[in-house]
Amino acid sequence: LVHISVVVPSHSSLTTTTTKLHAVPTEIWTSFLPPMIGFYKSEYTVSYGYGFATALTAYSIWRRCQNVPLLTLHTMALVFYGTRLNLFLAIRSKLSRRIQEFNESVEKKAQARGNRLATRAPFILSCGWLYYGLNVPLVFTSQLLQQSTTLSPTLQTVFRILFGAQWLGFVLAAVGDFTKTWVKQRQQNENFLVRSGILAWIRHPNYTGECIGWTANAMAGMLAAALLVWGGPTTTTASGSNSLSTALGLLGNLTSLLVGWTGILFVLLRATSNLEERQAKDYGNDAKYQSWVESSWSGFQLSSSAAAAASRKPTEDINDGPSSSEPAAAGDAD
Repeated sequence: LVHISVVVPSHSSLTTTTTKLHAVPTEIWTSFLPPMIGFYKSEYTVSYGYGFATALTAYSIWRRCQNVPLLTLHTMALVFYGTRLNLFLAIRSKLSRRIQEFNESVEKKAQARGNRLATRAPFILSCGWLYYGLNVPLVFTSQLLQQSTTLSPTLQTVFRILFGAQWLGFVLAAVGDFTKTWVKQRQQNENFLVRSGILAWIRHPNYTGECIGWTANAMAGMLAAALLVWGGPTTTTASGSNSLSTALGLLGNLTSLLVGWTGILFVLLRATSNLEERQAKDYGNDAKYQSWVESSWSGFQLSSSAAAAASRKPTEDINDGPSSSEPAAAGDAD
């Protein structure tokens, strides 16, 4: 007879483990878990993982703070962004053979590197931190708007302006993506240079809109963080205390916020500069293109020197770094 002994964990050890898991803020789980879909398909880290991380984090914070109307403007902007992005990516990958081939080539290169865990984990974790940094402003605004018993009318107006700018940016990006996809489908040409609609005035509305949206998001977060750390005569907190540990926690999150904001801005500005360069190379001698450039705005982009330095870095592969998120994070690359 073979005797098998089973060791059952004690109730106390299970409770301790569960308590530790519950101690991890929800926004960390919702920021770091979605990009792990990249272990299945590498490109999903910076596409669906990005959208899910944004929407799920915002939704979870909204669920906890439904009784704060001003905060709803902030949370729903990110729910809209993440949901809209993933729907757009799904539709685009279904309609575009070029995108399908791109995704297939990315996965083949990723598989050629060997073990999925060892080769993909560093990039996936770095993306998780980037997404957490983009979500941190929600953490700050939710803490401030929940804790503050009174917020001056001036500050309320400032937050409304920032949240409004965020919505404006994300809607602009959505309109740009829709216009490109609609026109290219009507032309039955994936390489057609779209110059109509919103693109008649802004050549890259998806990149420009995201720059505006994420900057407004970061500004709202930094303002809320400043009010939480230093307080002031314009806010009255429920607890009235501002311990050192709380301040350090806020400053730690502020670091993540800055990493997320500057990281996504670099991706977007670099994408705009690269696309401007490619279009000038492909259509520079076309009179219609020249007229379009003269009558429209490129949007925000890197300076010539910064763009030249960035262009010397590898960009062809999805796992080379944050810039590889350009196709998904900022829409279409014409």
